[in-house]
Amino acid sequence: MGSDGGSSIEWAQFLAQTRLDDDRLTVITSSLSWGDASELAILALQEQVDETPSLVIGLQAEFINSEAPLPEYLKPSIIPLKIPAGFDLPKIDHIRRPSSINSSSFGISEIRGLKLESDGDQKLVPMLVRWDNQILPTLTLASILKSQRLKSGDLILEKDGYLRLGSESVILKLDQKGRAALPSNEQEQEQKSASTLQIYPEQAETYKIITPSSAPKSTYGLEGQIRQALSQKAVHKLTYKRWSLPFELALLLTLVSLLHIRRIWSEPFILICVIGGSVLAGKWMLLSPLILVIITFHLCPRRTSPRQKH
Repeated sequence: MGSDGGSSIEWAQFLAQTRLDDDRLTVITSSLSWGDASELAILALQEQVDETPSLVIGLQAEFINSEAPLPEYLKPSIIPLKIPAGFDLPKIDHIRRPSSINSSSFGISEIRGLKLESDGDQKLVPMLVRWDNQILPTLTLASILKSQRLKSGDLILEKDGYLRLGSESVILKLDQKGRAALPSNEQEQEQKSASTLQIYPEQAETYKIITPSSAPKSTYGLEGQIRQALSQKAVHKLTYKRWSLPFELALLLTLVSLLHIRRIWSEPFILICVIGGSVLAGKWMLLSPLILVIITFHLCPRRTSPRQKH
């Protein structure tokens, strides 16, 4: 990061002095990287990073055909997603400023040569990138996950490109390049230096986003991207699938055998079990055969065999 972003000791002091009392999101949009820092200074910074609860750090990446393995410090940020066929996510294989510290959550803030494209009045914001066979989040997605207290395993990517942040949370529609269309933010986030936030830490009411001068310009609109993404409403799917035919036939035979009991409670009990079980299981079955059997049982009362004479 260099002297323009401060030394490792200065960053350690800054994180200690501006740490929020709760677990609100804190984002550093540029890598904490030094080539000449002392081991003691890095350890001091690592301690402060570990004590900052909801921290995300941005990394700048590129693809140079290096065939290098994924760095160890990035492995906790891997997203265990199965990517649908036809998706072509941006590829990376090199971090331009390798992190000097470890963190539970890194996000790719910029890929060299990849520019944000527009679609009308919306920007196509990358959410997922690929390092060989591993999937990593961009800084925007990593920040959204932290702000919602979600883990990477809570993400669900459906075949139609809908990315669900948990079963009951935000849904983002991704294109085949792993981008979400978010409304453009006319007033991009003002660049905030560490010294400014150190003097006015109370300004971070919802998020604390720290953008050093070495951070890519694409991160200046990060706060707006997070807000726009979190405004996407979840769509609850209420569709039901039908039981398999063999299962329906077996169930029908079982219910017919119960009808032979001929108790006043048997028919309501059977209907409640069938309807309730279908709702709970998210499946459905044809009720007409069952209702037809019940009517038949009513029209054909049980015959009593005559007593034998002795």
